[in-house]
Order: sequence, then C-alpha cells, then structure tokens
Amino acid sequence: MHVTTTNTQVAFNTTRQTGASATDRFLAEAQKFIGQPYEWGGGHDAQSGIQPVDCSGLIGQAARAMGLDFEGRARDMQDAVKQVDMSDLKPGDLVFKGDPATHVGIYMGDGKVLEAPRTGEDVQITDLNDSWTSAGRIPALADSPASTPAAATAAAMPGYDRDRYQTAAVGRRSALGLPGWPIAS
Repeated sequence: MHVTTTNTQVAFNTTRQTGASATDRFLAEAQKFIGQPYEWGGGHDAQSGIQPVDCSGLIGQAARAMGLDFEGRARDMQDAVKQVDMSDLKPGDLVFKGDPATHVGIYMGDGKVLEAPRTGEDVQITDLNDSWTSAGRIPALADSPASTPAAATAAAMPGYDRDRYQTAAVGRRSALGLPGWPIAS
C-alpha cells in the first residue's frame, strides 16, 4: 500500500507484521522514546533509533521503526491523517494543537498522550486536555486497532514506573551535558 498526500508520503511494509497489531507495534516503538530529551528538528534525519526528538520526529521515528514511512511537520501529518472526532479517539490516533497544527502527540488511551513537549522537557506521557484541538488516524493504521485500549496506556505498560523513567532520563541528560530532572522552567 502506498498513499501520497500533500507534503507527506505514507507507505506501509506489510511484511513486518507479526502477532501484534500494527497499532500495538507503533505504540510500543513510540514508548521507547520516553525520557529522551526534546530537540527541535530531532528525529527528522535518515537515522533511526532512540535519540532526542521533537514532536513530529517522535511520530516519524516510531513509524519508521516498524516499517511505516510517515514523515513531516505536525501540520503535514495533520493533513495526511484520516480526521476523527476528539470524542472518538482510539490508542494510536494522533492529536494536534492548532489548525494548521503546531504540535502533535500520540493518544495512548484512557485520556493519556505521549508527546515530546518542548525544549527543556523530555518525551513523556501527559493528560489529554482542551489544548489538543483535533485528531486523526494514520491511514496505514486505521484498520489495525490496538489490542485493548488499556494495553496502550502508561498504567498498563509492564513495569512502568515514572520515577524509574525520570532517573533514566537524568542519566541520559547528564551524559549529553544537559540539566537533570525536573527541568526548571
């Protein structure tokens, strides 16, 4: 399957599917970035792997890690998704701030969003609130729902421990010469 949209190309490599749904794998890949520092423009290069990212770089890297080509800025991604109502969110949907979008995150289920918020903060899971103004499904994931909504949430992540992730983030930030946790505003 290969779909071309304005400023964004979407292609899905179906040969990489194994047991879990594509959405489950997308969510798992995105969660690997928890604790990584935000870096404007990060994650948009050809290199794959865990690295500092910005909001759309997080989505692009998670997609690339599972064989999905979904690159671009937040507004490009907003144009490329199948729009859904905010009341119909499902794990794996992208949520946006603004129109055109200036920020993008991944809805995890149970009112949680995985995002790379801003300079000085790390990739983290936050609460869905009214600042998220629109949402959409990545076309290649639209027919591949997560196993269960709860499976995609921070509470359901095996061994998820916010303090452990913060401690790991301090170590990574220190190695990069960046301040530790919490980040002072």
